[in-house]
Amino acid sequence: MAPTTASLSFNYDSLESQLDKAGAGVMYFMFGLVAQTAFFGMYTILVWFTTRSLLERKLTTQVSKVMFGIITFMYLLSAGYWAYSVADGVDRSHAFVNFARNPLLIQPDYTPVTQWSPLFNALTLINYVLSDGIVV
Repeated sequence: MAPTTASLSFNYDSLESQLDKAGAGVMYFMFGLVAQTAFFGMYTILVWFTTRSLLERKLTTQVSKVMFGIITFMYLLSAGYWAYSVADGVDRSHAFVNFARNPLLIQPDYTPVTQWSPLFNALTLINYVLSDGIVV
């Protein structure tokens, strides 16, 4: 049984709507990534000045050593999350391009990059715990 013109236009409209939604999702993610990159750059400058200040005073006390270790660890966690976010953005863009080229191709729920999202999101919570611990 051949599809009718009405069913073809419905499918086309549905695919066009899905493509619009996917494009908007990638666009919003990229806007967030740009903002995250700007704040990470400011954080990098702040960490650089703080580390430099600590090292100029020499790490003679136990408190200075612990503070230096915490600052370094928190920065490395943030840098790892930022690098993952960039890789995730590239992966999302690649998936969007593949979807735009062939909308009938079934897209996987997870890719080799996005399967690590829960781990990286959980690791960033360590920064919140450390920050609260330092404030308290």
